[in-house]
Amino acid sequence: MGQDISSEVAGLISGAKVFGASDNIRHGKYTFLIKKIFADLVETDKGNNKMAFWEFTVLKAEPNPQIEGDHADYPGTAGPLKDDGTKPNAVGSGCALKVNFDGPGGRSAGSNIKSAILALFNLNDGQIPDEQVNNTWVDLSRRKSCKKGEIVGFDATTQKPILAESDKAANPACGMIINCTTMTKRKKTANDKGAFITKLIWSCAAPIGTGENAPELVQKRRAEIESTQADDDDDVAAVAAPTAAAVAPTPPSPTPPAPPAPPMAAVFAPSKPWMPHPTAPGFFWSNPALGGDNAVKSEAQLRAGQ
Repeated sequence: MGQDISSEVAGLISGAKVFGASDNIRHGKYTFLIKKIFADLVETDKGNNKMAFWEFTVLKAEPNPQIEGDHADYPGTAGPLKDDGTKPNAVGSGCALKVNFDGPGGRSAGSNIKSAILALFNLNDGQIPDEQVNNTWVDLSRRKSCKKGEIVGFDATTQKPILAESDKAANPACGMIINCTTMTKRKKTANDKGAFITKLIWSCAAPIGTGENAPELVQKRRAEIESTQADDDDDVAAVAAPTAAAVAPTPPSPTPPAPPAPPMAAVFAPSKPWMPHPTAPGFFWSNPALGGDNAVKSEAQLRAGQ
């Protein structure tokens, strides 16, 4: 995967109207197990694109028959429907909600993610402010656990770091359950890929902390997911490990011995509340969470006592 841009796309999600679409979830009525939520800067044939992903395992699937949509002979209409809703994604299979903020459907990308966020928390559009949607997305897509006061993102509007208000777990929705039903929606303008899309209608399977999303059940599923991922990593590592014949021989020592490397300059590390600026190398920030005043100074200024 590419570069983590979860906090960078937060504003693109919160300000969008709720909508939902997918290119690899077939028509059906589903209960999904959430495995991972994240955003990446992904290299494509058209350059680096900002993308967001929700990865799922299908727990339940029912047919959802459709009467319109693109035909197998598109742009013709004589053949059967490409997806008539009678063959949903199989139970146990993986699928994903994938949106591309820089692709052809970029204008609706934020709304596709926002609708799933609101459904997970049993909320309606407009029920919480955009800032709360932003913070919720940053929490859901977090890749590393963090402690209170640590920098977890950067607010492009205020040009200030986003600080964790409490201890935060990585990928906190892993193990949670969400429902989804599809419907056919006609595009405003047909293109070479078709005249229709599969619209995703998300709904809450159970309020967070209750029923199927009770902490003990979520933790059990999360442990199973993480165990499977660890096994997959082990398998990949075993395949990729070089054989003895492929290992290069140890080179001989140089004669005469090489001179010692020059000593490395000491890394400048000012005392709290100063810490490295999250987006400006060479500058330091007085973290308010550590008793600072939110000032920004260069290394030269701090060394000079300014």
